[in-house]
Amino acid sequence: MLMACLISKGHRRIAYIGGPHDLKIQADRFEGYKQSLVVAGIPFDPELVVDGDTFRGGGYQAGQFLLALKPLPTAITCINDLTAIGVLHAASEHGLKVGHDLAVAGFDGIEDAEHTSPPLTTLRQPLYEVARNLVKMLIASIQKLPLEERRVQFQPELIIRESTGG
Repeated sequence: MLMACLISKGHRRIAYIGGPHDLKIQADRFEGYKQSLVVAGIPFDPELVVDGDTFRGGGYQAGQFLLALKPLPTAITCINDLTAIGVLHAASEHGLKVGHDLAVAGFDGIEDAEHTSPPLTTLRQPLYEVARNLVKMLIASIQKLPLEERRVQFQPELIIRESTGG
């Protein structure tokens, strides 16, 4: 969904900043990144993939690395919004206008994402519903009751803001 948005805006040199490899969410989001490239017919370039730490500092460092590449990526998608916020700072230091010279997007939909400069495009996760289901599953487990569902999927919401050109 997020990659499709970037690709639909004409981006073909899309970087990915991930997180620690032991996180399941890292594996899922990276796989989505790679699959989106395949569907769009964009060759995978390992130079455009950087490990981060899921925090602003890691996003800033990874952003500095990616923004030193020649040619520059036209878009950077990040494992989460905190990482993307770090990239916004790195881009600013490089004199880039995010949303015009470079698109930046994250995942999770944290509240701070709408208050960055420029406001950050994000794939908002329904955190309340996720937490509610986790509590139900935990209670069932404690009470040794069968789980209604072992795997629950939630529909995220793509929030397009100025960091990807609006």
